[in-house]
Amino acid sequence: MLVGCIVALFSIRRLVYTLDAQGTYAWLFSRRIVTQPQVDLRLIDEMAGLQRQNRGTIERLRLCLTGASGGFIVFIAGLAAAVALGS
Repeated sequence: MLVGCIVALFSIRRLVYTLDAQGTYAWLFSRRIVTQPQVDLRLIDEMAGLQRQNRGTIERLRLCLTGASGGFIVFIAGLAAAVALGS
């Protein structure tokens, strides 16, 4: 179980952390969105979109970390049992 969770963690590749500021401002300028608060509102919309896009990946990451933690606890308990039985 632990190995499966670790493999799943390393298989997550689609996660967007940042907004391409240069590309976003170029896009805004090309659409003549150059005044405040229009620029800020558009940037907020873009960041909210990235957050929605990441939601599924973050949930998978949370589940994998939970599984890996559980697997690690079972592994440690098994080692403790082996030590206790070996004594």
